[in-house]
Amino acid sequence: MKFATIIFASLLFVGCGGGGGSGDNAPPAQPVVSTLGFPLEAAYKAHIASGATDQFVVSGSCRMDSITFSTSMPVATTFQGLPAFSATRTIASYTSDTSCYYAGVRIYDNVDYFDANYTLLGSSILGLNQNGVVTTTIPVAASVHVGDTASFATMNVYKHTRYGDYGVYGSWVVSYIIEADTATTAIVNLITKGYEWDCIDRVSCPTPLVFTQQKRYRITAEGALTLISVDIQYSSGIHLLFTKI
Repeated sequence: MKFATIIFASLLFVGCGGGGGSGDNAPPAQPVVSTLGFPLEAAYKAHIASGATDQFVVSGSCRMDSITFSTSMPVATTFQGLPAFSATRTIASYTSDTSCYYAGVRIYDNVDYFDANYTLLGSSILGLNQNGVVTTTIPVAASVHVGDTASFATMNVYKHTRYGDYGVYGSWVVSYIIEADTATTAIVNLITKGYEWDCIDRVSCPTPLVFTQQKRYRITAEGALTLISVDIQYSSGIHLLFTKI
């Protein structure tokens, strides 16, 4: 499914909180390169532990007046036979115009799995029998500065159907970059690139880029992490911008 079914397949950072605005005639504020250090690891773990409810408006290739995702606090479970924690993300409300349907935009509930240190283990998209299993993960940096960039995780994507197991048919590659914001805050841009093989024999076929997702969070020096937006571009031409409200 090369549509919006995988927009939130790997949310990773759980965002909460709101944003502010400016006067109608005020020019947009220019980013400021902060010299502060930001406690990304602590902020990341605290937000996974707390759960969240995030509401968005969506623009781009189609419009959604409102979409709300509720993410549970982690609960004990198993993943591939080992102890783990899971956080389930469900759609609390979902209204859109018909252009979303005809554009092929589909959004499903999903579950993220973590170990006891909240290291990502994998993700499942409910209703699609599509699963991602982490093959490589790098610990989140304890402290970051504007301009820092790092790899986060690589996941193999599997698909299971009533007719059998497709096995590995794609991958998600996740990284982040710390961007300028204000003198006392920075933006964590979490970038996920999704690749999908065009044939079962992945040795003899290419691995094209299917989507690029950028999830931006504002982080403070005290470790508060606030989701700002989600921007996703598909190779099919579909472009969606989720703006937090």
